[in-house]
Amino acid sequence: MIEPKQSDIGRKVIYRVHSNAKAEEGVITRFNEKYVFVRFGKEEESAATTRDQLEWKDARSRSS
Repeated sequence: MIEPKQSDIGRKVIYRVHSNAKAEEGVITRFNEKYVFVRFGKEEESAATTRDQLEWKDARSRSS
């Protein structure tokens, strides 16, 4: 699960619909209280995902 900040827009994430599902890589384009919008591959539109379906691709600490 992630907790994105404004500075995370453009950051890569890994999406899994459930823990055993194939991972998909995407980029955060925006977010609100309920959803994180992620653009996958060459798609033009972003998909609404929930925070619990995402993890940071680079897993660096984002405590700042």
